[in-house]
Amino acid sequence: MSSIILDTDIGSDIDDAFALALAIAVVKPITRVLAVTTVSGEVELRAKIARVLLALSNAGQVPVYAGASEPLETGKFVWFGTEGDGVLCESDVLMDPIRGFEDVVKLVSRKSDLEVIALGPLTNIARLLEFVPSRSFERITIMGGYLGDATVNGAAIPRCFDYNISADPIASLKVFRSGVPIQLVTLDQAVKTYITNPDLDKLEARGTRFHRSIVNAARQWRILLAAIWSGFGLTLPSYVAAFLHDPLAVACALDLGYCDFDSMWLRLNIDNDEVAIHKSTPFSRGSVKVCCSVAVDAARFNSFFVESLIGMHAS
Repeated sequence: MSSIILDTDIGSDIDDAFALALAIAVVKPITRVLAVTTVSGEVELRAKIARVLLALSNAGQVPVYAGASEPLETGKFVWFGTEGDGVLCESDVLMDPIRGFEDVVKLVSRKSDLEVIALGPLTNIARLLEFVPSRSFERITIMGGYLGDATVNGAAIPRCFDYNISADPIASLKVFRSGVPIQLVTLDQAVKTYITNPDLDKLEARGTRFHRSIVNAARQWRILLAAIWSGFGLTLPSYVAAFLHDPLAVACALDLGYCDFDSMWLRLNIDNDEVAIHKSTPFSRGSVKVCCSVAVDAARFNSFFVESLIGMHAS
């Protein structure tokens, strides 16, 4: 079994916390999760959020590391200012300091079976590849990419919503050109997955602090998400409490069968500090072969996700 690194910009957008929860619920044994690493902005705060959620879900033995706070060269990370709201309490005091990137390198340098699940900008992964041979990685599953028409309730989703790959263009190019097999869970498929308000009510009814925390954070995120959509002239559908982009990436990394994939040749270009991904051919300079999502059984995945979190043992 592969050793999993979950790389995340956990904070305001609830789908990172949801993804962490799903990994805890379905990865057996949990020790397969070698590390959780955080990226973007105040990475130590993000690490604290992850550690608190892990502890509340009886998975506190999973180590958490603070990674890159800034992009490699160009690019821009987003910081909403609400990171941790709904999850962290004043009484959440960490008993030992949060470890940094150097400790991650030491940890993974002894491994040759790494499965990376990248849920945020690819900066940490690009940095790891500078120190750890590409042969140590079995696969990198990335939540990102915009290859088809991404629509929600008939409305077209702007390409700039594909944040993870464009946030650090240089890092993205390094990862895609590393030679490590890449599985891309694309935005045009991921936007079909979501959780509803009745689903949140079911989670809240579990009554644990863990479940209450992620529900509170999800409800706060929806307010912010609706404002973001409004800024682009879009209306967030009332039935969407939150999208499940990152949990879907976790499910795909674990090969749980909710997405169909095809191998494609892709070409990545940097344009105005953003990464544009185009379908290509093996004869086009700079093209890389990537396993891309082409379909998702959204209804079945949505149900699986909710039932998995309801069934979690947490405090």
